[in-house]
Formats: sequence, C-alpha cells, structure tokens
Amino acid sequence: MVYDSKTGKVLLFGGTDSKSFFDDTWEYDAATNTWMELQPTGSVPPERCAASMVYDSARGKAVLYGGTSTEAFLSDTWEYDRETNTWVELRPGGALPSERVGQNMVYDSAHGMVILFGGRDQDSFLNDTWAYDSAQNTWALLETAGETPTERYGHAMVYDEASGKVFVSGGWDSRVFLSSTWVFDPTADSWASLDTIGDVPQPRAGHRMVYDSRSGDLLLFGGNTRDSFLGDLRSYEPDTNTWTLVKPAGATPPARNGHSMVYDSTNNTALVFGGWNEVEYLNDTWSWNGEG
Repeated sequence: MVYDSKTGKVLLFGGTDSKSFFDDTWEYDAATNTWMELQPTGSVPPERCAASMVYDSARGKAVLYGGTSTEAFLSDTWEYDRETNTWVELRPGGALPSERVGQNMVYDSAHGMVILFGGRDQDSFLNDTWAYDSAQNTWALLETAGETPTERYGHAMVYDEASGKVFVSGGWDSRVFLSSTWVFDPTADSWASLDTIGDVPQPRAGHRMVYDSRSGDLLLFGGNTRDSFLGDLRSYEPDTNTWTLVKPAGATPPARNGHSMVYDSTNNTALVFGGWNEVEYLNDTWSWNGEG
C-alpha cells in the first residue's frame, strides 16, 4: 500500500487471505471514506503477497517488486500509473535482486532511487542492499560501508524526508525476533546501528513504519513476537534518537501483523489496512490524526 501524493489517495495491490492470492488494485479516498477497485486495463502483475511497493513522487508512479504466490518466490519489477490506470512490467536490465519475500523498500526522493533491503529467498535470509534507478531501468547491488544489519525478514523500513536517510527496525532472522534500529545513508552508502533510548519497541516482525511529515517523527505500529501479536503505536524522533510509546485517545486497531500502513500528508493522518491476528485475516481501515 502506498500514498499517491498526486491524487491524494491511497493505492493497494494484492495480498492473501490464506485461501487465495490476489492481483487486484484498489484506491482509498479519505475524503469520502470509500474503497474502489480500479480494474486496470492491459496486463497486471501476477497475484502475490509479501511484496514491496513504493510511490515514486518524481514520476507520480508506484513501483512494485517481488513477493510470493503459492510456491513461487518472485523477482519481477512493475510500475503502476494511476493517470492511465495501467500496470507495466519494467524488465530491468543487468543484475537483479534474487527472488524474495518479506523484504522492504523505500523511495529516496533526494536521489530519485528506490532502496531495497533484506528479506528471504528460497535458500536463506538476506541482508543485501539494492537501488533501483527508474531513469536507467536498472537494479544495482550497493557495496555498503560500515557494519551491515544482520539478515532479516519482516522488518519495518522508512525514508526520513528531513534527513534523507533510511531507518530499519526489527525483523526475524529464522531464530530470533529483533529489536535493533539501523540507519542507512544513501549519500555515503553506509549503515550504522543506533543505540536508541526511551520506550524501545520489543523484538518483533511484520510491523510497519511511516514518516510523519508534520512532526518529523517516524511512526511504528503492530507486528508479532514468538508468543503474541502487537497493537502498540510508537514514535521515533531521529534528532534525539528516542522512542516514545503513544497512547491514542479512543478506540485503537486490534493487534496484528502483515498489515499495510501509509502516511496521508494531505490530511496528516496515518492509515492502517488489513493484516492477520492469528484468528482471521482483516480488511478493516483505521486512521490516526496524531492526537491523544
């Protein structure tokens, strides 16, 4: 799920309900509180879940990569144009990230690049960092400097517009759930581990993070540990390296993992859709306006 800043609406593609994998494209309009299936013309990406999608604000298009459908792990790259309501398979030249699931991607607006990190393929958990250049239609494996985050799946990842850096939180490495916070500098191609303070999130995977353009903080919601599903909301302030447990007023989304989360910069709200709570797959939509 991504926020389309050109239309002020949210785009969603695919997913699973455990019985089926989906290849449908939907749009959410906060002004009318309605979902609409878009039914793009032409070819569409094959059905999948655990894929990654970002919004390329420079070109006004969504970029989709990877995921899984039934037994197949995927490494295809697609682009969606809301103006024409069409998907196009990009078929990048050169080296490609391996087929994978549970990776995460962000759009680096300062450099006009898509940054991908981690996930797992058929053989192992991964900690490689890739960049996609839409102008060249190529993926490149980055030779990063500094200590690199350990292999992980189901981590959360977000681009901080203020600093131009990428933050990664948590994940699962097949043995333990992780609670570490890392920062990637796309200018220097370097990773660094952060010794964060405050209400540090407990180890988890399947959670989501977004950048709150109003406050400049990063917002984290949900996920799961080995024993439970989580429904906590936390904010991270990069300037002070501090996590804070947020207690919104009123009702809050039930605990879950595998949901989608975006930040609607027009209405200054964080939006959550769907997920899994160990009992059922969900299709509820929640918003939080930063109050309480």
